[in-house]
Amino acid sequence: DSSLSMSVDDPTVSTADGLYVTHGTAMVGLVAGTGVGYDGGLGFQGVAPGAHVIAYPDQLATKGTVSDGGMACVSDDDNGAHPLVVGALEDAVSSGARVVNMSFIIDGIDSWDFAAAALHALRHGVVLVSGRNNTTTAGMYDLVGVPGTNNYFPGEVTVNSVGRDGSISKQSDTMDGNVSVLSPGVGVPIEEIGNTRDRKVVYNEGGTSSAAADLTGYLALVFQKWPGATGNQVLQSLVRNTRGNTSGEAVLDPEHRRGFGMVDPARLLSTDPSAYPDVNPLLEWAVKASDRHEETRGMYTGEYSGEYDTFVSDPFSPEGDKIRCTSVCAMLDTEYRRQAEAWAKVEECRKDGGKDCMQYSATATADKADEDAGWVPAG
Repeated sequence: DSSLSMSVDDPTVSTADGLYVTHGTAMVGLVAGTGVGYDGGLGFQGVAPGAHVIAYPDQLATKGTVSDGGMACVSDDDNGAHPLVVGALEDAVSSGARVVNMSFIIDGIDSWDFAAAALHALRHGVVLVSGRNNTTTAGMYDLVGVPGTNNYFPGEVTVNSVGRDGSISKQSDTMDGNVSVLSPGVGVPIEEIGNTRDRKVVYNEGGTSSAAADLTGYLALVFQKWPGATGNQVLQSLVRNTRGNTSGEAVLDPEHRRGFGMVDPARLLSTDPSAYPDVNPLLEWAVKASDRHEETRGMYTGEYSGEYDTFVSDPFSPEGDKIRCTSVCAMLDTEYRRQAEAWAKVEECRKDGGKDCMQYSATATADKADEDAGWVPAG
């Protein structure tokens, strides 16, 4: 049969019988494949085969089919993605997820609900990983974030793809200040979308989706090795311990092509992250960098009184792109300052010889921060 029925009323995922592979199942294989296929034969060997995975649909039809193309269905009004992504983020946090992979891009997200859910995840120290667009179109001049997107949201890891030699993928070799880390996505195993019984695997350009999946696997290994570290501390280690960076500090590529550098799994696994601040370094960089440029000055520190208040920066990219803000921008500034103040309290406690000083950290006080921000689940 060339297609299998799939609906929210009968949520039987067609990949469960081993017949079809979708983009999502391919990414899960890269993250946590055990090397054993659906029928006991060979399957993908993922980066972190011992990781516990919760899979969420990006888009799901009320009724419809999954065809040989393996692409997910959408609802009848072609608007099924945003609520599902928001709900997935919220459920991932409540389910205890440490890292969330978003090997997809939803163009034109302009959703307060998405931003609120992403902020909720950041408060609780959940690491968000997303790929950059597979395009050579230039991005922003600096790492200031774009709150209205799911791949440039301030505080998340935006990944670009590199080969084994460290060269950026031809699909996305361009200046983009919002790229934070490089991860392997060239020459990765890719199963041909469609019938998995053929077991046709090629080593090809996996794009930023594969790079994000690989990075998600590396971070899962780090959380397994250092379970007591917060998500923010793991992010600090990620950007400080990139390949070839021996300074101990996060060093951003001045040409804005390589972010903080290429991920170095060996160094991440051998470095205890718990000594680093419980402050999201990518959120901190975005907030501070925005005030270093005339075009984006005040983007996060400006006063926004209502949900629909807007601020549009002057063009801040070679393509003349502008950055639109809602009141979410001020919420991001508030969250960064909360994290910084909380860490100052931890350090003061330690200086005074206190015990259990991490109780004052931003992650430990996330529930109170949710309450102060008036956060409620979108559902």
